[in-house]
Amino acid sequence: MPEKNKKKEQLGIEPLLVGTKETAQLLGIGVTTFYQLCSSGRIGPMALKFGKRSLFRIDELREWVKADCPSRDRWQAMKKTRRD
Repeated sequence: MPEKNKKKEQLGIEPLLVGTKETAQLLGIGVTTFYQLCSSGRIGPMALKFGKRSLFRIDELREWVKADCPSRDRWQAMKKTRRD
């Protein structure tokens, strides 16, 4: 584990956003599988782009998993319904 992440864990800091590698790890799948699922629309949450980095909201990932991991189209519709 990189030194920077160890320090954050020791301080009890939980990230709000995670990269694609960390997202795949949280979901228990490989990075290649993660990219394939994203390309096919099976990963519901959309990445936020910061320069070249794609970051995912931890809270949205948790909500998506609690909702049984619906497809992107369904997930986006579910989010829109909750906002309206």
